[in-house]
Amino acid sequence: MSTANVIDLEARRKEGVVIADTDNGFTRIANDIMDRLYMLDISASAFRVLNAIIRQTYGFQKSTERFTNSYLQTMTGLGATSVKDSLNMLVDRRIISVEKSGMFKVIGINKSVSDWQMDAGKSDNNSRTKNTQQAANPATIESRESGYKKPRIRPQKAANPAKPSRESGHIKEETLQKKLFKEKQPFDPAIQVFEYWKTVMKKSRAHLTPERRAKLVSRLKDYPLETLMDAIDGCALSDFHMGRQPGKPEQHNDIELIFRNGSNVERFADMKQALQSAQSAQPTDWTQNFVGTGGLV
Repeated sequence: MSTANVIDLEARRKEGVVIADTDNGFTRIANDIMDRLYMLDISASAFRVLNAIIRQTYGFQKSTERFTNSYLQTMTGLGATSVKDSLNMLVDRRIISVEKSGMFKVIGINKSVSDWQMDAGKSDNNSRTKNTQQAANPATIESRESGYKKPRIRPQKAANPAKPSRESGHIKEETLQKKLFKEKQPFDPAIQVFEYWKTVMKKSRAHLTPERRAKLVSRLKDYPLETLMDAIDGCALSDFHMGRQPGKPEQHNDIELIFRNGSNVERFADMKQALQSAQSAQPTDWTQNFVGTGGLV
């Protein structure tokens, strides 16, 4: 190989080119699963959802992970209906398992790959619907004696001047299809934690500011996703931090506070376990330990 053909990866990195490198992380996946992925006959949308699930489970060395449909939308760039239909298809085909857990779905890959239904076959909903409709329509039933198939008579539809005809080729695409081509923010583990925090704290208008992202990125270097989510849960269970104490309506539940440092993460995560088992106890017994100490407030 001549030196002219050698790519200077370091120079390309400086230009902002993304270079795939296992040093930046990799997903360990069984060959038996890989051997079936490239033979799997599913829709493009379902394949995107399946890869997102693999990334968030095996990519973090876990067999299951908590998801919301909205987070899968963010990861894949798909619409709500496409994500829902894709999950249903993957469950019907026994490729994934889904269990409800509060506002989340606990999703994992079915390791018993021999159970996977590789092609649509009889489980395909569209085929089942089509066959049912044909069976119910005598105009489509072929005569067993003559082998003659009666032609289907389609009712004439009145022309709609507000809509272009099918022959014109100008039929508008569904809004859902248009979404598939929109530019979406690339996947970032910080997004999942931020979206979880927004959901739990009911802060739908919150934005992932540079300051919030910086805190999340710092904590993600030292703690797994599950621990950060536990810390958010712990904060949500604290009456003090949620402003539920009488006469103290101010909330102390911003994501920058929860992830200010490692100590806060660990304390809030521990609070989840303790407060869940002591819901009837006064929350001030916990929060007093942190007020005025420079810890959580």
